Amino acid sequence: MVFLHFRYSFSSSDSISFSFAVNICSRERKAGRKLSRINAAYRNSNAKPGHYFSPNAIKVTLPVIKSIEDLSKDENTIYKNLSHTGRSSSEISEAAGFGKNKTLNILHTLIQKGYAAQTGNGRGTKYRVK
Repeated sequence: MVFLHFRYSFSSSDSISFSFAVNICSRERKAGRKLSRINAAYRNSNAKPGHYFSPNAIKVTLPVIKSIEDLSKDENTIYKNLSHTGRSSSEISEAAGFGKNKTLNILHTLIQKGYAAQTGNGRGTKYRVK
């Protein structure tokens, strides 16, 4: 039998986080299948769920899926090269194949639209998925 205890929290970063403590008595596969379904729901999305496991709990952070229809082709390319931990503009421009100025302009547009966040300043500036 599987017992679930849910705790929901909403943050300003457009994600829904919920934790559930799991008492699994031989139904680990069912819990795994549910996580597979969550991952399948986000398969074609730029935003991916986060999974955090401990011996007695699983925390899943579900990002709110924003429509990327309002992103241009270049904005979408830069967005796909962002990470959750942060990358420098040089790393992003190299991966995307764009010049540094174009990359920075697009990054600032993505920040204004709420798709990206900037941490640090100067040479230590990193950009990440919001």
